[in-house]
Amino acid sequence: MRVAVVISIGVIGLVELLGLLTYLAAFSGRLPPGASAIVAVAAWARLGLEVALPIMLGGALYAVLTGASREVTTWAGEARTALERMAGGASDARVPDAPVRELQELAEAANRLTPQIHGIAAESLPQELHDPVTGLPTRPLFMEFLDKALARSHRTSRSMALLVLDLDDFRLINESLGYQRGDEFLATVADRLRGATRRGDVLGRTGGDEFSVLVEYLDQPEDVNRISERLLEQIAAPVGLGGEEVFATVSIGVAVATDWREGADALVRDAGVAMKQAKSGGKARHEVFRRTTKSRSIEELRHRADLRRAFERGEVAVRFQPVVDLQSGEIREIVAGLLWDHPRRGPIPSSEFLPVAEESGLIERFEGRLLEDAVREASSWWQESPRAPYRVSVTLSGKRFMRAALIAEITRLLDDAGIPAEALKIDVAEGAVVGGEVTTATLHTLKHMGIELGLTDFGMGRASLDHLKRYPMDNVRLSESLVQRVAHDAEDLAILRAVIGIAKTLKLTVTADGIERAEQIEVLRAAGCDRGMGNYFYRPLIARDLREVLAAGPRWRPRGRLTIGRPNN
Repeated sequence: MRVAVVISIGVIGLVELLGLLTYLAAFSGRLPPGASAIVAVAAWARLGLEVALPIMLGGALYAVLTGASREVTTWAGEARTALERMAGGASDARVPDAPVRELQELAEAANRLTPQIHGIAAESLPQELHDPVTGLPTRPLFMEFLDKALARSHRTSRSMALLVLDLDDFRLINESLGYQRGDEFLATVADRLRGATRRGDVLGRTGGDEFSVLVEYLDQPEDVNRISERLLEQIAAPVGLGGEEVFATVSIGVAVATDWREGADALVRDAGVAMKQAKSGGKARHEVFRRTTKSRSIEELRHRADLRRAFERGEVAVRFQPVVDLQSGEIREIVAGLLWDHPRRGPIPSSEFLPVAEESGLIERFEGRLLEDAVREASSWWQESPRAPYRVSVTLSGKRFMRAALIAEITRLLDDAGIPAEALKIDVAEGAVVGGEVTTATLHTLKHMGIELGLTDFGMGRASLDHLKRYPMDNVRLSESLVQRVAHDAEDLAILRAVIGIAKTLKLTVTADGIERAEQIEVLRAAGCDRGMGNYFYRPLIARDLREVLAAGPRWRPRGRLTIGRPNN
């Protein structure tokens, strides 16, 4: 024993020796069994974590010094985490069973004394360290846990990870059902997280609709994928709130600690970047941070700065692309979109820069420009060809639909241009509909005005038949990625037929986006697709070139060349 004590002084230091001596005193009858748990929490509250926790874990150190297996070392880390959470007030914290009998007695004593430990913690710790809605640690306390976990990861060479979970569109619950129901929902989410995480994992509510999970002692870094999938599944189950069945999803960002010297703030930053990527990738998913992600984030910051200057310099302009009937070749509508003429990178399509504009708060400006220019251009078509007018189609973001003044804005633009509502078609992305950003009331108002409505990116697997039934859509536009694959992939072709079949059942017109080759047209026709657009027909045109095309009366013929001339009826 004397040798072990000498070694402990040299290796562990005086603080850890205090834990060892306290443990020996407890089990030699000089200290009541389990009293060390109370001493530990009181010491943490008053003297600091590094003094307190060794008191409870001295037995583990003793076992290690006297030749116990690695199982004891693992148990020591799990017990330490559990005690931190217990002292932090976590109601579900429990010291795990130990591989050594003496340590098992200590674990059982600590678990029996949980109410007393909570009492001491409640008296000693500031109330703001715990969230009153969920009972979880708030950000300051969670960051304390994260700091200590990083230190343990370094000492034990075991992997750990941080998961940041952000509820998708949680504000809609508060706005529609009230803040009390919103708090009930958060409490339910916290309970589900407790049930879905492992023993010893640390949970925290680190933001209004943000939760964090600290996962230690990973056998393989890839284990975070399985943990994330389990969390996504648990959160996705319906929740009953005030007689309403509410569905919600969560986006998860994961950061695996690779360099403990970078600290807790760097790990939180990396997990946050990954979480934002999960949201921009469609929500209801998880993304693991990688070093390439950091490079992309830096590039995105530069992209945002360029994009802000682009608007001021007039580099972003409206382009028009006709939609062609796949049977007759006649133009049925004109899709208006934005194109960024980057001075170094050349033309950049809207699909690449609008998501950045939305995140950086520039989307209002860009969509305002798009609406104004599209309606103004449509005015010239209706004045020149009143007997055969074309609708102009504009895709708006979910944020635009949430504006209370949207209806008044569209009405004003139509009145100023002197054209009826029938001249305009408004499209909304499938993801915005599924995410709840678009209300049925707004869509029904637009429909009542005479504006045609469409759903874009259809076939991505987000919108269900129920969504299509509830929203008053006239048209669906198939996602470009699905159209690109159908000519060579039997499974994608089956998906295409099923998607078109659903749309036809609901009497919706189907348009294919991104047609580049002749073989795609034949496949789409056979599947029942009505219309198509893409570079095979027309590339995006400036307003002057579009007017020339419309004035000539274009008709696309099935053999692959664009032929000018009115169709023969």
